Amino acid sequence: MKLQLKLALYNALTKAAIIVFLGVLIVVFIKNISVNHIHNRLKEKKAKILKQLSEPEIRDFLTQKGSYTDYNLLREEYVTLNKISFIIFV
Repeated sequence: MKLQLKLALYNALTKAAIIVFLGVLIVVFIKNISVNHIHNRLKEKKAKILKQLSEPEIRDFLTQKGSYTDYNLLREEYVTLNKISFIIFV
């Protein structure tokens, strides 16, 4: 093989390897960023819902038999409150 052909082959392979490596790296970072963003949005929604609920509403819910369910079609929100035997703080 001529030296020029070897250098061209080496150049092409290294460029392909760099492109593949960066592509995989970008996909991994985008996935992590999107998962973290969704997790933070869910935490904010949880805090917002708990803030909107007042103590009398919670007391009324606890005295009732059953569960509270609310679905807002326009905003695609679904809220369900169920009684549990213990509370876990996250």
